[in-house]
Amino acid sequence: MEKNSINTFFDNSSDYELLNIGNATYSNLKGNKYFTFKEGQLESYNNDIIALTNAKAKCENGGKVEYSAKNIARAKLLETTSTIAKIVNQQAEGNLMILKSSGFPTRKEAESYPEFPAPTSLKLKSGMAHGEIIVEVPVQKNTRVYCIYHAPMPASANIKEWNNVLSTKHTAIITGLTPGTQQAVRAGYVGTNGKINLSEIFTIFVQ
Repeated sequence: MEKNSINTFFDNSSDYELLNIGNATYSNLKGNKYFTFKEGQLESYNNDIIALTNAKAKCENGGKVEYSAKNIARAKLLETTSTIAKIVNQQAEGNLMILKSSGFPTRKEAESYPEFPAPTSLKLKSGMAHGEIIVEVPVQKNTRVYCIYHAPMPASANIKEWNNVLSTKHTAIITGLTPGTQQAVRAGYVGTNGKINLSEIFTIFVQ
């Protein structure tokens, strides 16, 4: 019987997929009782995730210098992610429950859940503070992360111009919105191939 394990090679992942993996695993590994890391190792991992996120954003209107910086940040995150994954495999010792707690997809899951259908509904409500909304996406058991997009109405037809929130939980709190405005929201589940099928647009007035 093949031993349960996670992938430790991510070179074929797109920047977007690599960041999804990074955000999901960092969130799950921080404070996880099943794994022990060297002091500052997870913080360094998170810094590499942030570095690629920022470098990728600068590439949208950048040139060769920005793309070069992005590629350097990607190479660093690839190395760090691979190191973290190897530690997870070593310490989990094939225990499927412990492996799943890391946020990394197991090899079997990677084959079985490449993508998910779009959510058919979203629950939107005002948060406790002004300018705050709560987005609840129907639970998708096998997703690695929930992806939520939001933008003020009238929202652009180009989803890349919307604000993006990644969450390992199906409920997310979005803050810093302008009270009195109408906010458009879409969401989807991230599959193991990084593909996201987004819901229709749902709207809410910000309190």
